[in-house]
Amino acid sequence: VLLSGKGAEPGTIPDLCPGDLDGDCDVDFDDFFLFADAFGSVEGDANWNPLADMDKDGDVDFDDFFLFADTFGKPCGEDCVPVSAPD
Repeated sequence: VLLSGKGAEPGTIPDLCPGDLDGDCDVDFDDFFLFADAFGSVEGDANWNPLADMDKDGDVDFDDFFLFADTFGKPCGEDCVPVSAPD
């Protein structure tokens, strides 16, 4: 999934709202399910999601889960603009 939105260069992933894996400006169960799908992956794996790698160390592990949990249930800032994946 490649997202783009306000503040992002074309072809890059915006980092305006950590934990918002689906780009809808909140961190909720939809994001949790995406995180769970990526859990245990490393860069290059089929289920790799760079947005789930919250600590940017090349894997999605418990360190990332704890960072994700800190953001869960929180809305993104007012600068967040919902983005969507291309069809």
